[in-house]
Amino acid sequence: MAYGQTGTGKIYTLGRLGCDDASERGIMVRALEDIILSTAPESDTVEVSYLQLYMESIQDFLALEKTNIPIHEDPKTSEVSLPGASVVIW
Repeated sequence: MAYGQTGTGKIYTLGRLGCDDASERGIMVRALEDIILSTAPESDTVEVSYLQLYMESIQDFLALEKTNIPIHEDPKTSEVSLPGASVVIW
């Protein structure tokens, strides 16, 4: 999670891919690389969504056309989900 003023580099710092130079990768990319390298494909599954909550609207960074995704909370279990969000499975 990142919080701060608009234009201060949150997305750049967190999500920069650094395709040409690994030292330029953001913290989320580094963390995901570490998680995937620590899993065994025969027994583990990793599911990833990449969302932004901005001005009370949720945007899906894996499918930019999806904006204002609704939040659903189960009244019995208090489990929170975003049924319209994209999920990538490894």
